[in-house]
Amino acid sequence: FLVFIVLIGFVGYYVVYPNIMKENKNNNTQKVAKEITAEEWTSSEFMINDEYYKLNDSYSTLYDNHWNFIDSETLELVLDAYEVTDEYSLTNSFTKATIKICLKNPSDKEKIVKDSSIWSVNVEDQENEITFELPGKIKKGSTSEEILSKYGKLSEDNVIIDEENKTTTYHYSDKKNNLDLIVYDEGGLKAFHYYFS
Repeated sequence: FLVFIVLIGFVGYYVVYPNIMKENKNNNTQKVAKEITAEEWTSSEFMINDEYYKLNDSYSTLYDNHWNFIDSETLELVLDAYEVTDEYSLTNSFTKATIKICLKNPSDKEKIVKDSSIWSVNVEDQENEITFELPGKIKKGSTSEEILSKYGKLSEDNVIIDEENKTTTYHYSDKKNNLDLIVYDEGGLKAFHYYFS
């Protein structure tokens, strides 16, 4: 009987375990391989710390990558049909970085926050804890010239220059999708706000 148990342990360790590890590695490779392919800002795609997201995706895409509400009870809050939440802060349990999001219940029935969709995301670099990328290879650190060249020039009404904070905010909108990009005189693009109208 003891020989039988040792034999099972041997088969498990040398045959089954390596196959499980290989499968996990392949799943992780596929996850990392997902990237933004769109060139237009209206695609509502974005990456934070090399992880892919899109507006209207389930909140679980953030949750699965360790972005959590400060108060875990928020996950169980009930939203009315099509309700959009106030802005919530999420903290990454590994990096301690924070982002802000609004969520929407996409259903005509009540749902809890955990089952809602991403309605807006507000990301600002904090001491190099966050990297991000937007469609067309616009990334943290991109210049005003790169942004305008890729997404198009804007009217004066859609460009806000803040001389005190030495930033320029570019507001892109097509009546459904909105994207605000905050570019610093020193350091380039450091923040974005992607949201639906």
